Amino acid sequence: MALAVVFVKATWEPWALAVVGSAVTALVTVWMHHVSGPVYTWPYILTTCVMPVIVYLVPNLRRVES
Repeated sequence: MALAVVFVKATWEPWALAVVGSAVTALVTVWMHHVSGPVYTWPYILTTCVMPVIVYLVPNLRRVES
């Protein structure tokens, strides 16, 4: 959610990306439960590391200028 509120200009695209990221995190959590032992916060960390790359690659998403 911080991606949609703090780091990217407030339009509908970052909110859609936040919803997709939440769904992907849930799927990664389920997958990691089946593959390995304790999951802890690894799905959130992995998703958070991937999202800035997606923001950089998608042309409609622009970072907030400071």
